[in-house]
Amino acid sequence: MIKHVSKKIIFSLLVFLIAGSVRADEGMWLISNIDSTLMSKMKALGLKLNSSQIYNEKQTDIRSAVAMFDNGCTGEFVSSNGLLFTNHHCGRDRVQQLSSNEKNYMRDGYWANQATEELPVKGLTVKLLIQSKNLTSEVKELLKKSTFRKVMNDLERQYSDSISGYTASLDAFSDGSYYISVYQTFKDVRLVGIPAESIGNFGGENDNFEWPRQSADFAVFRVYANENNLPATYAPGNRPYRHKAFLPVSLQGVKNNDFVMTVGYPFNTERFISSYQLKEDLDVKNKATALAKGKYVEVLEREMNSSESVRLKYSSKNFSAGNSYKLAAGLLKQVQLSPAFSQKQQEEEALKQWIQADTTRQKKYGQCLATLEKNYALQHDAKYAHALLTAALFSDAAVFGIRARQILTKLEDKEIPEMNKAVEGFRDLSWYGKKWIKSTCPEFST
Repeated sequence: MIKHVSKKIIFSLLVFLIAGSVRADEGMWLISNIDSTLMSKMKALGLKLNSSQIYNEKQTDIRSAVAMFDNGCTGEFVSSNGLLFTNHHCGRDRVQQLSSNEKNYMRDGYWANQATEELPVKGLTVKLLIQSKNLTSEVKELLKKSTFRKVMNDLERQYSDSISGYTASLDAFSDGSYYISVYQTFKDVRLVGIPAESIGNFGGENDNFEWPRQSADFAVFRVYANENNLPATYAPGNRPYRHKAFLPVSLQGVKNNDFVMTVGYPFNTERFISSYQLKEDLDVKNKATALAKGKYVEVLEREMNSSESVRLKYSSKNFSAGNSYKLAAGLLKQVQLSPAFSQKQQEEEALKQWIQADTTRQKKYGQCLATLEKNYALQHDAKYAHALLTAALFSDAAVFGIRARQILTKLEDKEIPEMNKAVEGFRDLSWYGKKWIKSTCPEFST
């Protein structure tokens, strides 16, 4: 699911089995692109649903019960009156935004006992996927006469509708296909409850990315709508969003060999990268991130331990940096212990043999792998320096210059409405830099 521009997050489906006597299997698919072959495979593994229960734009389905939370996380509706669950770490930035030294919801947690106690969160959005449509043929025709950016902007405007709160996203995939996804964006989202950080993030990064986890990694919000049940900005008279699709909460748990299907918004996948890129990711990005973020966390924790006020202000940055450090350090160790690198090399050796078996393929692809290897080696030192710099400065003063780039781009393209939106985003300090850069400037993202 590699994207052409990597500017949006795509709704997808991940399937695997709880470890047991049956061999685990896994994969990632666009939820709107589930075919009969995949359904047969999942049913053989234990799936009890049919495809229309998973994705069907004309009826209530799982797709319509799962939402994009705050432009980067997954949330799920669990009631018909807009109640939504997400992860503790997904809600923590917004809870920090609501907190103060006197009312430290990060440290103490928060629970609304009645609707009037639910706290509005400025800038927080929840998006529902309304439609996903394959526009490959249409886009390829348009690209013969125009740039991808113009085609993308034109189609996204065509499929958007401000009255219904619809916004569209055109995305390109590694197989050459193009999909337009239409989302309904709700802007009145309120905090209902979140455990104290000592519970919601129990064990800290030492427990993160490991199993079993012992933390209560959840947060509860509610989506509100206007009198017509449509998205609206915050107003005291808004009502809980009346939603037909929601997922009942089960307390039964799971057992060995249970079928597990995760529906949500992962950012992308790197399952098809070359061995050269995998080596670069380890030797450049992950080593630089582990080094810089590790030092960054040391400094933050030293200062946070000296002042509760500083702890509140930097709690989310510390969590984010620690999360990046843990992931980078864990990947370095895990890939070394796994056969991932040798498997990539075996696949590339098979590709070489396939190329050599045909003179036409030799002329067309003969130098492909050698060129990749050479180019990755040439850029190693420069990319390591860049990765080290961005990992060290990320989410601090340097982020303002990066965010300002969006304003300049829109100004140069004479896209005034889009420029005005970028200006508002620049002014809004609650728009957290990491998520903005990850979706808009991926080349700056670690």
